[in-house]
Amino acid sequence: MRKAPVASALTLGLLVPALPAFAEPFIGGSLGQSDIGSEITARLITSGPVDGRDGAFKLFSGYMFRPYVGIESAYVHLGDVTYSGQFGAQPVSDGKVEATGFTIALLGSYSLTQELALFGKLGIFFWEWQARDTTSGQPFATAEDGNDLSFGLGLSYSFAGNWAVRAEWDRFKLDDVDADLLSIGIVWRF
Repeated sequence: MRKAPVASALTLGLLVPALPAFAEPFIGGSLGQSDIGSEITARLITSGPVDGRDGAFKLFSGYMFRPYVGIESAYVHLGDVTYSGQFGAQPVSDGKVEATGFTIALLGSYSLTQELALFGKLGIFFWEWQARDTTSGQPFATAEDGNDLSFGLGLSYSFAGNWAVRAEWDRFKLDDVDADLLSIGIVWRF
């Protein structure tokens, strides 16, 4: 998991010298709400309430090689899943799963007007989640990581020269768990 940011940076760094004349680098950030499937707590509780919705954010950068194709890398913080209940006969309280990751994706864009564009992404998500709770009065912690598919759709509206606002939906896979992120963000092209 720790090697993913380095791999993403190296991949983008190796692509910079090969950029065609159109190349348009960009950076940005988004805020929104995540919704992580309750399956993420399957090995943490056997019964009880799970709340997979939380505030979330991502920071991203990338390059558009042409007006319609590019690459994007992002750090994604999907927020916390809270849970409580039972693990077998043992009571579980104050449970929290924090999910984060890095993604690198191919980005396709289609201009609807001069300012408005539709875009889609398909990539790999390098994820990690950490869980903490109190089981039968004792602190408990565990973690998992992996890499899976990510994809998304969105709209981008350009304004004030190099600035744009974008609204998007992303889906990240964490093994057999789906995590959705609805967000609104700002982009600066330079």
